[in-house]
Amino acid sequence: MKSKSNAFALFLSQTKSKILILCHAGADVDSFSAAACLKLALGKKFSVTIGVPDHINLSAKSLSQSMKIPFIINPKNFSQFDGIILTDLNSAEMLGSLKQEILSFKKPILVIDHHSNSNELLASSKEFSLIDDSRVSTNEIVYEILKENNYSFSNEMLLLIASGIITDSAHFLVGNAETFSIMAEVLRKTKKSIPEIVSLFSVQRDLGERIAKLKSAQRVKIYKVNEFIVVTTDIGSFEATAASALVKL
Repeated sequence: MKSKSNAFALFLSQTKSKILILCHAGADVDSFSAAACLKLALGKKFSVTIGVPDHINLSAKSLSQSMKIPFIINPKNFSQFDGIILTDLNSAEMLGSLKQEILSFKKPILVIDHHSNSNELLASSKEFSLIDDSRVSTNEIVYEILKENNYSFSNEMLLLIASGIITDSAHFLVGNAETFSIMAEVLRKTKKSIPEIVSLFSVQRDLGERIAKLKSAQRVKIYKVNEFIVVTTDIGSFEATAASALVKL
């Protein structure tokens, strides 16, 4: 982690004043909360803007509103920024309609991500590509980088870190010792419970959506194919939500 921390410090030393922190297209909670935590950490020294290509998911939008942290959909005029940080992505395809803007950006670009390396170099140099696929979430990497660089964590920053970890661990279905160590520190320092943290990004589903999920289950047909259970249903709306509900069921 020392090399990652050193790279982070070097990136900042090459950045004059204005930083764009860019999430992936359709930003989820992990991507947005990592960007938001960095914004709070760097905001005293730099002018920081959070950008989201194309659209943001509902849970991440709810987190933005709960924490009062603004973002811009499809920011313009990239030349105004002295450096860019990409959070929770390392593939150009995840940049949506802003792909070409990033590929043509000539100033420093730092990538912080926990997905397997795509072999694309979106960072402006290899040392600025901070990818660790042993981590459950990008927020774990952000936490350790800031800690190694002696940043103090406000309650807001810790809650953002926890939000990203909770969502990308599927509420702790996956995780490792570092995951739970960070969460223990968050809970101890913020005195917040996990349900209280989850409430920051939870979304009240539309009544029609909830009914559609129940109807999809009510109308299900079940087949056994070798070792698999295959189900089909008939639903007129919220097809993706119904399919996801059936997989979980």
